[in-house]
Amino acid sequence: MDCPTYRPGCPACPTRAAAVTRCRHPLPYVLAVAACAVLAGARPLTAIAEWAADASDRLLFCRGAVLRDPDRPCRAPSEATVRQVLQRIDGDVLDAAIGGWLTARAAASRAADQDGHPPARPVRAAVAVDGKSLRGAIRADGR
Repeated sequence: MDCPTYRPGCPACPTRAAAVTRCRHPLPYVLAVAACAVLAGARPLTAIAEWAADASDRLLFCRGAVLRDPDRPCRAPSEATVRQVLQRIDGDVLDAAIGGWLTARAAASRAADQDGHPPARPVRAAVAVDGKSLRGAIRADGR
């Protein structure tokens, strides 16, 4: 994601966070790493950064890390970078972008099912998880 100037409403640059991350880490990469860390149980920003620092180069590369240094191929975003991005990102715009992407994926999957032709790329099974519903889903008695 490269957006040389900030323009409100520009889908490629929803907030000024893109300017913060353009130096070393692309915005989608920082967001993907933060999302993975939160899904793995990291809550405070320091825990997210520690999770990212402990992540394998392969995982970071698959999330969009830019390869710059042959000695350390993938660099995790620092706690400061994660904090700046998450503070500056417009949550409603991010929610709309992710929701639109998921809707398009679901529509493509339904169309492939109704079409009868095999999809160009394999359709992956997915599980939707709502963390608010899961927290405390098991009572003290184990049910």
